[in-house]
Amino acid sequence: MMGFEVLYTEQVDLHLLKFSTRLLIKPLPDYILNYEFWETHLCESEDLHQSACGFLLSYIWLICSPLDLKLAHKLDLIPSYITWPWWKTFVTDFVSNIDVNALDQVNKRYHFGELRLGRINTTYRIRFMFTHFVRGYLYGYNRYVVFFQRNFGWVVIVFAFFSLVLSAMQVGVAVPQLNGDFAFQQAAYGFVIFAIIGVAALLAFVGFTFTIIFLFNMAAAISHEKSERFNREKLADERKKAKSV
Repeated sequence: MMGFEVLYTEQVDLHLLKFSTRLLIKPLPDYILNYEFWETHLCESEDLHQSACGFLLSYIWLICSPLDLKLAHKLDLIPSYITWPWWKTFVTDFVSNIDVNALDQVNKRYHFGELRLGRINTTYRIRFMFTHFVRGYLYGYNRYVVFFQRNFGWVVIVFAFFSLVLSAMQVGVAVPQLNGDFAFQQAAYGFVIFAIIGVAALLAFVGFTFTIIFLFNMAAAISHEKSERFNREKLADERKKAKSV
């Protein structure tokens, strides 16, 4: 109904993040519905237990009717064997053990529904300014063209506005009633200067931003390559030492 396009993700930390008209959803795995798996791997850790409860709770909120279940099957978000009677029984059992009103047994992330990726990125950049200021929480750009289209599309609107106003002023100068108007001449002169400086400042800002991001990505790539090479060489040396012993 809201026009979202579902994007699949295997990262649970990206579950129910949205950007533009896209919504990231992690499919519900079989093991999360297995009681023995909970006893063996989840119940021993409070953090894991709360996260798993929150993840299940998000699906309980998503699938509230047979139509929701049908859509979930169509999108391959849940196992095929789940039927509406089975799901109702499962939800009844879940809410009898987890308080869905107090939510004290649920990870705080799942106290909310879907979250805007843009706001998460902004929060992450502010909180971890020295390490994640450029990339944020999830860097969703693989080309510079896409980055500038999404973040600087408003520049085209500003240029169009300047162009329309300057064209109107040019016509106004040719009109006798305004040609001799000192106030209009001053206003036109001031706006022309402002437009020139504004356009130059915008272009300089875009160029500066591109340079900073380019240099950051290049430095990050070089640093990552060196780190990976060092780790591989370390593992190779350890393997050789183990063989010699």
